[in-house]
Amino acid sequence: MQMRKSRKGKIKRWLKKYFAYSFVNKVFFVYLFITLAAGVSLMFLLSHNLKTIKYEQTMDMSNQILTSMDSFLENKFEAEKSIYQSFLQMPDKWETVVGTLQEDSPPPWQEEVRNSFSQTAYAVDRQFTGLYAFGFSKERAVSLGNEMDSGDFYYFETLAGQMMGQKDTGSSLVTSRGRRLSNMFSIFLLDTIHAPDDFTEDIGVLGICFHARNIRQSYQKFDSYLKGQIYVLNNKGEIIYDSNAQYVDCLLYTSDAADDRISVD
Repeated sequence: MQMRKSRKGKIKRWLKKYFAYSFVNKVFFVYLFITLAAGVSLMFLLSHNLKTIKYEQTMDMSNQILTSMDSFLENKFEAEKSIYQSFLQMPDKWETVVGTLQEDSPPPWQEEVRNSFSQTAYAVDRQFTGLYAFGFSKERAVSLGNEMDSGDFYYFETLAGQMMGQKDTGSSLVTSRGRRLSNMFSIFLLDTIHAPDDFTEDIGVLGICFHARNIRQSYQKFDSYLKGQIYVLNNKGEIIYDSNAQYVDCLLYTSDAADDRISVD
C-alpha cells in the first residue's frame, strides 16, 4: 500500500511539475512571439519612416538644385543685358563696333576699344569668357574682348550667320558642344543688335559665352544629394547641358514657349 501511495505521489508531483513547466513555457513562447512581432512591426515602421524622410530630403535637395540653377541662369541673362546696355552707354566705342560690322571700309579697330569692353564685361560677370558681334549686312564677325577662343569665335560666326533674316526673338541660350560627349564646351547668350538710329532695325547679333563647368559649380554643393540627372533645355527643347554629358542633338520636348527650362530626372 505504501509503495502504491509513493508511486501515486511521485506521479502527482511529476504531473504537477510538468504542467507547471508547460504553462511557463507557453507564457514564455507567447511573450517571445509578442516581442518578435512588436520588433518586426517597429523595424517596418522605422524603415518606412526612413524611406519617407529620405524621399522628402531628396525632393527638397532637387528643388534646391533647380532653384540654384534657375537663379544662376537668370543672373547670366541679366548680366548679358546689363553688359549690352553698358556698351550702348559708350557711344563712341559702340559706333566703332557698328561701323566695323556694317561699313565696307571699317574704322581702325583700337586696342582701347577691346580693353573697355573687356573691363565692362568683367566688372559685371567674371565668368564670361568671350564677347563677339556679328553684322548681317557684311556677314562680318568681330571679337569685342581681349581674349578670344578661336573655336568659340568660329562657332559664333557660323551660328550668327544662320540667324540672318530671322525676327528678333530676344535673348536665347545656345550650346557649342556639338557632338562631343563631354561638358568641356561654352554656352552662348545671344542677343539682337539694333541700329543706333532705329531700334526696330536688326543689324546683327551679340554673343557672350561662359563655360559649361560654371553650371555644375552652381549646384556642386548639393552633389552628394543628387539622385538622377540634370538637364537644361532651350526654348526649342534642345538640350543645352546635361550633368552626365550623355545626350547630343536631342529634343526632350517640342514647344513654342519662349522660356528656357531646367529639370531633374
